[in-house]
Amino acid sequence: MKALDRTVKVSNKILDGLLTVLFIIFLFIGLYITYDLFYVYNGAASKSARVYKPVRTAQGDQGSGAISLKELSDECMAWVTMDGTAIDYPIMQADNNSKYLKLDPFGNFALAGSIFMDSRNKSDFTDDYTIIYGHHMEGDNMFGALDRYRDEGWFNSHKTGTLITREGVEYTLTAFAVIEVPTSVPEIFNTTFSNNINDRIDYVRKNAMFFEEPSGEKNILALTTCVSATSSGRLIVLVEMTQNEP
Repeated sequence: MKALDRTVKVSNKILDGLLTVLFIIFLFIGLYITYDLFYVYNGAASKSARVYKPVRTAQGDQGSGAISLKELSDECMAWVTMDGTAIDYPIMQADNNSKYLKLDPFGNFALAGSIFMDSRNKSDFTDDYTIIYGHHMEGDNMFGALDRYRDEGWFNSHKTGTLITREGVEYTLTAFAVIEVPTSVPEIFNTTFSNNINDRIDYVRKNAMFFEEPSGEKNILALTTCVSATSSGRLIVLVEMTQNEP
């Protein structure tokens, strides 16, 4: 009987120890998730990367900005800003379209991921049609800010932006259309989407929520995100890219 009591006591201690270890593990997981959510919703990744944002000087040169993007990462290809919005991020590009879904620009795990360029596009932004992806996050974080373009007034007053490549080439961005599509419409997510620019613009004209005739610039940038965090639909803001003089 005493032997049985000792066995029960030992078993209880082992069980208590296991429960304590599990509690500590779950506590750390909970703390990490809380930290990561804070990191996401307070734009910590964006703010910490912002020191690498290219800066144009009064003389029009890049200063140390172009070098800084290269120092941030070999896979940082540009910096995109849409004026008057929370969109102000480095653009990453890997050899696949899944790497930066859960990695920040420094290569650390983050639920918000990064803003990234389609792996099929040329990294110097010389394609006719370049696709940029970002998660739909609350509080205007990442490409959650694209939601605001569903309002025509916002679209009309927030059309301009800037893209600066890692090599220091600067483009003025001008939004000309907002389109919402299901993921079952593959052509608009294809980097060779209508190699004929007139056909491409005609498709957008017929399907856009808001549309203004573009000036005819050949290079188009598609900023895309989920319609909502739980939706399979996609919201796309299409902008023209006009290269600025050096």
